[in-house]
Amino acid sequence: MNKKLLINGLVLLLIALYLVPIWRFRFFPSSDGPCHIYNAQVLKHLRHPDDPFHDYFGPNFRPFPNWTASFLMWAFQHLVSPLLAEKLLLTVYVLLFVLSVQYLLKATAHRTKIFWLLSFLYLFNFLLLMGYYSFSLGVPLLLFTLGFLWKSRESLSWKRAAILGLLLVVLYFSHPVPFLIAIVALVLFAALFYRRRGRDIRKILVGCSPSVALGFYYVWAYRLASAQKIPIRIQNLSESFMALVNMHFLVTVDAQWQPILAKVAALLVFVLVMHTLVKKMTIRDKVLSYSFDQKDYFLLLSLVTFILSIVFPDVVAGHGSAIFLRTIFIGSLLTLPWLSDDLGKVMKRLAAGGATVLVVANVLLIYLSFSMLNKDLSDFISCRAHVGRFNTLIPLIFQRSAPSCNIPVFIHATNYYCLNNFNINLANYEADKDYFPVRFIEGLERPDVYDVFDRPNTLDFPALARYVKYIVAFGMNVEVMTECQKCFGVICQKGKTRLLRSRFWSSQETSAAEKDSGLNPPGRGPAARG
Repeated sequence: MNKKLLINGLVLLLIALYLVPIWRFRFFPSSDGPCHIYNAQVLKHLRHPDDPFHDYFGPNFRPFPNWTASFLMWAFQHLVSPLLAEKLLLTVYVLLFVLSVQYLLKATAHRTKIFWLLSFLYLFNFLLLMGYYSFSLGVPLLLFTLGFLWKSRESLSWKRAAILGLLLVVLYFSHPVPFLIAIVALVLFAALFYRRRGRDIRKILVGCSPSVALGFYYVWAYRLASAQKIPIRIQNLSESFMALVNMHFLVTVDAQWQPILAKVAALLVFVLVMHTLVKKMTIRDKVLSYSFDQKDYFLLLSLVTFILSIVFPDVVAGHGSAIFLRTIFIGSLLTLPWLSDDLGKVMKRLAAGGATVLVVANVLLIYLSFSMLNKDLSDFISCRAHVGRFNTLIPLIFQRSAPSCNIPVFIHATNYYCLNNFNINLANYEADKDYFPVRFIEGLERPDVYDVFDRPNTLDFPALARYVKYIVAFGMNVEVMTECQKCFGVICQKGKTRLLRSRFWSSQETSAAEKDSGLNPPGRGPAARG
């Protein structure tokens, strides 16, 4: 009993430790996170017809994947400030992840908590820090769904089939990758456990039909079959395998020490995998054989997921990226319920100690890196007070990430300039896509989003100066900034951050007038539309 209390206490302590970097600092440094915060704010205000956002944005209520995080962020912003809403969302993610892993491991009758401890390493992964919040919520939902499915392997009632169908619908609205893996898992499950139980198969078909119909709608409505794709990775099989084995998805904000930590974690997982294989191997009549059991379903599912990561294109133009990394991340997690917990006293202590050290070291590295990145982000928004309200702006980001950080935390940080002041980011990449809840209105005069981020040397600055009032520049590109400053003048410079104001706008406008709501907001007045 004391041992059980000690382990549960350790898990609670680890949960608290992993929540500290979220709540201790003002910013959660991620790539797409600022976009999600800003667009949830826009969506919140679109219900008010007099808000200036109506001149630029409209809602997109199509039933596409990617709704989960946007909906939660929108709901939380009705209760707290935008930055706190993100923290609440991330707290939900941490708790959901930890509890879902525990649920799956308990469903598969694991007696030891070592694999539960080890799962904390996966919390602050590359995909979460990239700001893929809906995907990140979809992963624990997938693990919970698999645990629920596993508990139904002996019998499946209509009630459980209905709950399974509801979980699949929620998974669909989270992200297509975990949803597709759930469908694959369901097919394998039916083939292995229900192949002679037609009644249960019919229940599965009925339960999953709404989510499958949504999946077909997504493929048809968004023309995924004909979308341009980056070639599949089957030619890079060794590279793909090494990315999985070395657990590259654990390397995020510290490119110096986290790769070492990831390799040590991979070594620990490798030892546990080899131990499990040895336990399942037997020699009979001088013949080596493998002892199959029901949990091998998870090994098979993990292998199928790895094959999918190679076969799938890594990028589908206009619909998603990092598909390979998303898939192998899930595949790596799926090995946990397959691992044998019959470790022996010495190995169990070594594995538990190693997992605990790795998990604590990882959160300390994250904490220190977040501290430094928050200073950088504070410098990034140091000119925010000069942009006023109801103004249009775009970024020019020449330095996307901090030194020794794999996450481009500055690329969308300009959205912080647009929180709680009705400013308009005309390079809002989410509003340029059709799989987010907010879209630019048709016919809006705005720059090409990809030109802003990837080809700034092609921007027409004289034209931009007529409808973009401010440019937030970070880093330096002499050629681009020379052209920019012919039409925009620097009004604030702090470190690598420069705020430039359009020379087209009247130089007699005062900061007091900018704060006055009587000023024609850009997009409504003639100066904005040209």
